[in-house]
Amino acid sequence: MILDLSDEATPNELLHTLVRGFRIPLFAPIKPFMPRSLPEFRDELTKLPSPPREVHLTGWGEFAEKWPEHAEELRGIMVEHRDRNPETVVTYTDSPAEISTVIDLGGVADARDLHLLLKQALDFPWFYGKNWDAFWDAITGLVELPAAIRFTGWRHLEAVSPRDARMLRQCLDDYLAESTRDGEHVTVVYGD
Repeated sequence: MILDLSDEATPNELLHTLVRGFRIPLFAPIKPFMPRSLPEFRDELTKLPSPPREVHLTGWGEFAEKWPEHAEELRGIMVEHRDRNPETVVTYTDSPAEISTVIDLGGVADARDLHLLLKQALDFPWFYGKNWDAFWDAITGLVELPAAIRFTGWRHLEAVSPRDARMLRQCLDDYLAESTRDGEHVTVVYGD
């Protein structure tokens, strides 16, 4: 997940960005809930059944300069989150151009598995349609892709789902061709 913190004008906007980004449920069985402070956000974060494996906080320098006390507190929350979930990667950058994501395809059994993995790894929204048209819509208008995406287990995907491997590569090739014309640079590596 990539969260841009550079535009947060108030602590409340920061909380909304964090809650939305981490997909913390806002509705309890009895009444709506919205964390009112970073400690309340920390408490809700510990309850997530499947926390994100990658958290990239962009605009960090500007955010830390504008809100040093919140930056220090948020960094502490992220350290605790990473300690509870050792496989989690947390980065603090000024630009998404500094972010690299690894997607392991080794456990993919079919197209549904692949789309669920892509949804999670690239932080697609909850309404992602899990098909190639929806994938194209997501990468071209719904999310910001990291500067580098490295797939591992590519041969496995080609063996278990050759059509989906072709479609994934075609979508990314088309995206790269368009983004290069627009001056954006994303690197994709297909490896084992």
